[in-house]
Amino acid sequence: MSGAPDRPAPAFLPLIVENLPLDDLAPYRQFVTWNPEWRAGTNGKPGRWAKPPRDPHTGDYADTGNPGIPETWGAWDDVFPRYDRVGFAPTRNDPFTFLDVDNSVTPAGAIKPWAQAIVDRFPNAYWEYSPSGTGLKGFVRGHVAENTVVPIGDGKLEVFSCG
Repeated sequence: MSGAPDRPAPAFLPLIVENLPLDDLAPYRQFVTWNPEWRAGTNGKPGRWAKPPRDPHTGDYADTGNPGIPETWGAWDDVFPRYDRVGFAPTRNDPFTFLDVDNSVTPAGAIKPWAQAIVDRFPNAYWEYSPSGTGLKGFVRGHVAENTVVPIGDGKLEVFSCG
């Protein structure tokens, strides 16, 4: 990889299939896979590892934008067990709102107090650690009118129903 750091990609948490709410998600053909990819820094910002979505059929980039390209997604059975890195492409046509709480977990694995307050506000949400182990991801049934990013604590909360 051109411009990649001398260190390997970070260790990502393993997929624990038995913890996934597949009764809710599996009926939707909105699954993608992903691989870590180094993104060089720009405008004075440092480079970082990204997790771009990939088409489970071709391995090419998947389009999960708003509205995205469903042909680049797959069914649960297209993704697992072939891949162990799984993502879900949210759309306005599914009944979910997704929550991404960045920088919300300490290096020791504890949820930061400001992030725990978010988790507590959504007791019926499904929650998991992000693949990097530094944040939380969750979803609830329902839709937000507009995708939102809110700085909070020393991180941020992203709330989105599509894209």
